[in-house]
Amino acid sequence: MSWNPIPGQVNVLSASIVAKADGSPIIAGTVNAYVIADTGANAGKWFKTSDNSWSATEAVSGVCAFKGGSVWEVSVDAECWTAGIEYSAYYVESGGLNVIGSPDRYRCEYPQDLLRIGSVVQSLADLKDFADSGYDPSTHTILADLRYAIGAILTETAGAGKVAGAVSMLFDVVTPALKASDAMRGTDGANTVAPATPANVTAAVASIKGADGDTLKTLSDQIDGIGGSMGAGAASVTVTLHDDHGAPIADADVWITNDAAGLNVVAGTLQTNSLGSVTFMLDAGVTYYRFAQKDGFMFSNPTSFVAVAD
Repeated sequence: MSWNPIPGQVNVLSASIVAKADGSPIIAGTVNAYVIADTGANAGKWFKTSDNSWSATEAVSGVCAFKGGSVWEVSVDAECWTAGIEYSAYYVESGGLNVIGSPDRYRCEYPQDLLRIGSVVQSLADLKDFADSGYDPSTHTILADLRYAIGAILTETAGAGKVAGAVSMLFDVVTPALKASDAMRGTDGANTVAPATPANVTAAVASIKGADGDTLKTLSDQIDGIGGSMGAGAASVTVTLHDDHGAPIADADVWITNDAAGLNVVAGTLQTNSLGSVTFMLDAGVTYYRFAQKDGFMFSNPTSFVAVAD
């Protein structure tokens, strides 16, 4: 395994390029680099530098530059490198003059001495900011009070230091919505506001109305009526429609009654899905009547059935 490239950045690879005729260094011409993913989603494919994609056929991953002696270097784009993936690289002189030996092997990973916080690589500037904002190197811990958020320790004491003041300063609110008052006390006094009783809460909720005067119950009833009802039974029961050839019938309207005349609808109207199925909440073991309709189809209405739980 060779030197490990770093994920998400341009990495420079190098190789010794010599002539297969006599082993002398090749110092001119064009040398192309080819990088193959050995593992991962692109395993067996070549990285293609022209559009930063992966190719199932051999593609150039970069054009090398001569550096001296027999050494050539190539910069391979950041899009090539993914953490944890293994790669192979080989080099070919455009005229086929060089010796092509065993490919160089790489494993892309972060340097072992580069700190990662929450699996995110931190730059040196990030790490300095982290240390400046409350990291204590003597204990390897982060100081947990508010001094590093607003520059001063805030406690629940009288005056501007109350919790509401702390919240205001922390979020830079000029006039906080929450204000400390005699009715809001900390550990130094009891709360004088009587807690709401369940009856008070129920009455308050019931009194909520929209701009058009609708109550929450009215809105709930209106929502229940949109798109039909699944029913009020205890069991999930699936009904499926097929045509004469056995193909599912999608987007058909289906409703369920408990009488053959179809007067007492207990579930629906709902539409079948792409599999021709629709699910209702019915009572298992009870006889129901299925009605269906869709343009272009003829259904046997009603069709009686005994509900069987899914």
